[in-house]
Formats: sequence, C-alpha cells, structure tokens
Amino acid sequence: MTQTDVEEEDDEAIGQETVDRIAEFIEARDAENLTQSIKELSHSETAFVVSRLEEEDRSQLMVLLSPEESAILLEEVIAPQAAELIHGLEPEAAASIFGHLTTSEQVDLLYDLEDDEATAILNAMEPESAQ
Repeated sequence: MTQTDVEEEDDEAIGQETVDRIAEFIEARDAENLTQSIKELSHSETAFVVSRLEEEDRSQLMVLLSPEESAILLEEVIAPQAAELIHGLEPEAAASIFGHLTTSEQVDLLYDLEDDEATAILNAMEPESAQ
C-alpha cells in the first residue's frame, strides 16, 4: 500500500466519521451541535457530508438549521445539491431561507427547482424579496 492509498483511506474514514456524527445530531434533533459541526466544515467537506446523508436526514438538516445557517449551507454546495436540499421543504420554510440569499443565488436556485415548487416559494416570499 502506497502513502497515497493510506492518505485516501484516512480521508475517507474521516469523512465517514463526520457524516455519521452529523447524522447522529440530525437524528437526535440536536440543532446546536449540528450547526456547530456544519460551521467547522470546509466547502468540500460540507458537499461531501450532504451527498452522503440519507434523503430523510438531508430534509431534516434544513429544518434543524436556522434559515440563515441553511442559506449558508446552500451557498457551500453545488446547485443540484442545493435544489435537492430545498426540495420537499414547505414553501414558507424555503422562502425564509431564500430571504438570506442574494438575488443572484435565489435566481440560480429557483432555476434548478421544478416550476411548481419555485412558484410556491415565490408566492410565500415577502413581496420585496420575491422581485
């Protein structure tokens, strides 16, 4: 086994440990430790963790984080992941998160959502935020 193989295994193990820890916080509905753990991750680690969470955990993740923290998370992941995280949220919850995104980020994310989902979010937003 080469040094590179060992380093890749270490990265994978550390990554899976992080995924497991985040999943435990989600299952326990521990918003405080969840938020702190997400804040400690780099952009690439955040994307890795989100991609490895079960679908139910990804949905619950957005519910447990504050709208502001959810918006930060959406900014850190790639567009398809961000759309997947928003998918399934109540329009009012999604609109609250959208209120913490820049107009450009809102447009990009709305573009990646189904038309009916995007419309429901826009309808739930405050008029000045939905322009």
